[in-house]
Amino acid sequence: YSFCTLLEERRGEKEEGRVYNPIMRIAICGAGPAGSLLAGLLAKDGHTVFVYEKRGDSRNASIHQRTFIGLLLTLRGEHQVAQVGLSLDEIKTYTSHLDGRFIHNSDGTRTLVQWGSSAGSSCRSIDRTRFINSLVNKAEALGAVFSFNNPVTDINVQDGIVHTEGGEAPADPFDLIVGCDGVNSVVRNYGFKHTIDMTETAYCWLIINKGTHDTSKINVWPHTFGIAHGTPSYHREDKINITFIIKVELMKEFQGNPAKVKSYLQTHAKRLLECDDTIPEQIASADYGLFRTIVSDMVSKEGNLALLGDSAHAMSPYLGQGMNISLEDATELARSLRQHPTDIQAALRLFSSQRTPEYKACHSLVDLQRRYFTNYIRAPLTTLRMKYHAVMRQVAPFAYPPTLREMVNNPEFTFVEAEELLNWQNQFWCFGRIYE
Repeated sequence: YSFCTLLEERRGEKEEGRVYNPIMRIAICGAGPAGSLLAGLLAKDGHTVFVYEKRGDSRNASIHQRTFIGLLLTLRGEHQVAQVGLSLDEIKTYTSHLDGRFIHNSDGTRTLVQWGSSAGSSCRSIDRTRFINSLVNKAEALGAVFSFNNPVTDINVQDGIVHTEGGEAPADPFDLIVGCDGVNSVVRNYGFKHTIDMTETAYCWLIINKGTHDTSKINVWPHTFGIAHGTPSYHREDKINITFIIKVELMKEFQGNPAKVKSYLQTHAKRLLECDDTIPEQIASADYGLFRTIVSDMVSKEGNLALLGDSAHAMSPYLGQGMNISLEDATELARSLRQHPTDIQAALRLFSSQRTPEYKACHSLVDLQRRYFTNYIRAPLTTLRMKYHAVMRQVAPFAYPPTLREMVNNPEFTFVEAEELLNWQNQFWCFGRIYE
């Protein structure tokens, strides 16, 4: 049974009477959230779409997918996935609604940071695997074909040929090849200008007891050299998933040394240590990773390659928008191809001109949040500033734009607009910078 004939069988399953005129043959490398959404959008528009993914099909119960922690879906992201028929009712079955952030201070108090007054300012903590499964199901129903355990290993850019590890790729050339294959992108090596910044930050994933924590909020524990933030666990209702972030040199020192971890937490993050006495051992034995910031051209100079999501603009998680801006990349590329159905070069130029300013502005806002959390417990005026701006928003709302969270969560705002409004606000109100 040939993988290459599966597409035509899928086409025959489409409802009778629908007009379907294939326009382009498109290869998508990577079946994460952005790649799976793009596959559905392009198949919906009539393109012939093949998706190559290095991991197994997580819809297969025998396939173990590592749980990703702290993935947030905002109104911006919900708006994108709705375009392939993924409804909010379905999304709700594997998400938890979050309407603010509790910052756990070292003195035992908590600071509640609301994300704005509008409904669109909230977000959802999401089960990544089930979310991707939903997008793959939608894309396959629309005619896209997925090949799992079959990563792209090489690309013949001039001829539009994709070579995969499994060797089972169509011999016919592709009109467009899209890299959605993450921070270790293979596609990015072909004609893309890019920089990769290996930051001084490491991360690991922990699981702690829920206890009395309010899981309708993100729980945040700032510490001198990093941050820990927790979201609800989907597999254990009595647990919270934690992403623990700290300087690389400290993480290295912690490996195999739970006593040193405990000593550090007692001094710098006592409130986190009190949550679960297994935390020192979890950190000391963690398989930690390094955050990488990637800034890349969205479109290659060769003309038939494009990048989406983390392949083009991986960023630190402080703003919680990495997945949402990647989903937006997918819808914008599909829209650009619709606007220029006979001119791929024009479509890609339009896509790049729209998205490059967006991800650069998002990087800037992420850095603002990073500096806020890094300096939080060392800046005595931080709490006072937050209270001041909260009061001023009540007294003079006409002088204040929406909060940062309201702007970045809402698809009606671009990230460029959010950055411009925030800069204006910071200049207008001279009493400290506004971080939330």
